[in-house]
Amino acid sequence: MARNTPPSMGQMISTFSFLLFGLLLALESLAEVDPLKSAMMGGCSILSLAGAARFKIQTAIQRLQTRRKP
Repeated sequence: MARNTPPSMGQMISTFSFLLFGLLLALESLAEVDPLKSAMMGGCSILSLAGAARFKIQTAIQRLQTRRKP
């Protein structure tokens, strides 16, 4: 079921924090010389950006689950 209520202030703040931190990590990982450190920072960046998109991911999964039900 989709959410009908707007996101709370805390949810908006945490989403913005995940987004900003993910973008900063992505930029830093591109500038990093050490390949292992760059890969680790890139992985953390992807996870942080996924955290920023957590509500969109949840909605997409719920839509897929409702389609598969007979």
